[in-house]
Amino acid sequence: MLFAGWSLLGNAQESKKPVIRADHQVQEEDSWQFTGNVEAEFADYRMLAEALHYDVKQRILTAEGRVTLNSGDTMLTGERMQFNLKTHRGELIDAAGLMSPFLQFDARRLNQLDAQTLSFRGFHLTSCAQVVPRWTISCSRGKIRKDRYVEMLWPVLKVKKIPVFVWPYLRYPVAKEGRATGFLFPRFGKSELRGSFLQTSFF
Repeated sequence: MLFAGWSLLGNAQESKKPVIRADHQVQEEDSWQFTGNVEAEFADYRMLAEALHYDVKQRILTAEGRVTLNSGDTMLTGERMQFNLKTHRGELIDAAGLMSPFLQFDARRLNQLDAQTLSFRGFHLTSCAQVVPRWTISCSRGKIRKDRYVEMLWPVLKVKKIPVFVWPYLRYPVAKEGRATGFLFPRFGKSELRGSFLQTSFF
């Protein structure tokens, strides 16, 4: 079934109305419950889930069960999502995602603060596809600026599962051109002339 332009969703002055499809739907007093192959389009997202609850009065979408979100070059998955259509703020629990250029990440909690900013808790980032990634960067909290950078507080660089370096702050570029001004990853090495060394570069 297709639900677009409901009279229940408010007047035309409000943000764009969601389009929702599902195998089954039940109307309650101030809400709708959708189950089975749920598809929804809202804000800049296209979402798939097993179940979706829509609070018409509060304009809040709550999805559960293998939630998948697509927006531009970014794909997100999670176990539970809540999104406020009025404020465009939302939360995704047990999130994992892909973003350009060739990066994958997971987070215990991912929150959309505005159309361009996500904050996270319990974050891991890598470009490796191995079961045990060759490298990962982990941190407890930070932010993602869409198509610009990932901002991390006290991130830890791990090679395989071994912590090798920690920073108080790191800004990792995720711009589509793949380049940004800043310090590059430190380089570890050893030579007969200098012995063991740690070298940093600025781009």
